[in-house]
Amino acid sequence: MSCGIYLEYSPEHLLLLLLGLQAILFWRTIYRGIFLEYTCLDFKSIVYYK
Repeated sequence: MSCGIYLEYSPEHLLLLLLGLQAILFWRTIYRGIFLEYTCLDFKSIVYYK
């Protein structure tokens, strides 16, 4: 009985784990892009003002 439940719930747990990892990578790339964009803008403005 427990083996059947484990086999039933295992793919769902793996799917949730994969979705969670994809979401983490997705948000990390978004935050990195925003951070790089803002730092590049700040760097350009500093160079421009100098």
